[in-house]
Amino acid sequence: MPYWLRLLLAQNQYDVFAEVGAAMRLGFICAFAIMGVTLQACSLPRGAALSSEILREKDAKEPTFAVIAVSRSNMGQLAKLAPYG
Repeated sequence: MPYWLRLLLAQNQYDVFAEVGAAMRLGFICAFAIMGVTLQACSLPRGAALSSEILREKDAKEPTFAVIAVSRSNMGQLAKLAPYG
């Protein structure tokens, strides 16, 4: 058994609640580990932008990209913009 696990589960001969104490310690450690993972997940990159963020860019004073509506009527124009690579 690893040393850290022996320390975690160590029982004192005078401790009446030794089994409950070890279980409580293990429960607290698990709870803190879960909270730590949960808090770290909040800072992970989320991937694609939300549609509201994209549509907000359309009305910006200095947009960083173009927002173009896609329909059957303008498919010819869109095909000319970016050739397939």
